[in-house]
Amino acid sequence: MHAAGALEIKAIDPLSGLEWTFETTEGFQNLTNIVMSKESGSQSSTTEALTFAGILFHSNLQSYTTTRSYVKCALNLGFTSKPQFFWSDSADIWLDEDFNDSIRCIEFDAQFLLPLSFFPQFELRPFIGYSFIDYTYNFEGIDDNTNRFNTVLVGIQHSTRVYFRWLSMHTFVSYSPILYANYSKEILRYLYYGGELIITSHPVGFTFFTSFRKAFYKNRYYFNADKYTANTLFDMSELGMSFHVSL
Repeated sequence: MHAAGALEIKAIDPLSGLEWTFETTEGFQNLTNIVMSKESGSQSSTTEALTFAGILFHSNLQSYTTTRSYVKCALNLGFTSKPQFFWSDSADIWLDEDFNDSIRCIEFDAQFLLPLSFFPQFELRPFIGYSFIDYTYNFEGIDDNTNRFNTVLVGIQHSTRVYFRWLSMHTFVSYSPILYANYSKEILRYLYYGGELIITSHPVGFTFFTSFRKAFYKNRYYFNADKYTANTLFDMSELGMSFHVSL
C-alpha cells in the first residue's frame, strides 16, 4: 500500500444539506491483458504493475442522522514510475516528457445512484454508470498499442454506516454486456466491482478503496476455471488510499 497526503476540497449547502467533495488518492494497479502479436498473430498474456494518482468525487445529501450518496466519480492515472506533478487546471503536465513516457492507463468511472432503496435496513441502492479505460501497451510487435474501452453499466451498491457518522462502508457490483473495444472493434462483457471504507474522524481522515475489472468474451465462462484465461481479455485490480489532516 502506498500512502500519501491528500488534497481535499469540500463544499456544503447549509440549506439543502448537499455536500460536494473532491479528494486526491494514490495506490497500486495490477493489469493482466491479452495482446496480439503482429508477426505470428498469436495471443499472449502480459502483466504490468503500476502506481496511480487519482481523484475521488462524492456528492452526498447530509442530514442529522444519515448521509446518502447520489453521485460518485473516480479518475485514475496509472504510471510505471509516477512523476512529480500536482492536480490543477493547467495542461502543462501533458508536455512533460517524464509524464508522457511513464503514463500507461487512464480510467474514469461515474456512478449515478437512483432514488430507490431495496431492503432499507441494508441500504441497497441501484445505480447506472459509465466506465472508460485507455491503456497503452509498451511492448514491441503488437498490432495496436493504444486500447480504449468504454461502456454504460448497471449495478447495485450496499452502504453501511456505523459509529454514528464517522465510519462508512460502500460495496458495489456492476455489469455491462456491451463493453466496446476500439482496437478490435468488438463487444465484450464487463464486470466491475469493489468497495470503499471512509473514516471521517478528526483531525485525520482516511479513505481506503479497492476495485476489480474483468472483460470477458462469453458470459458462460465467468466461473469456468479451465476456460477463464482464454475467455478473459483483461483482468485489472486496484488498491488505493488517501488521508488528510483537518487543522
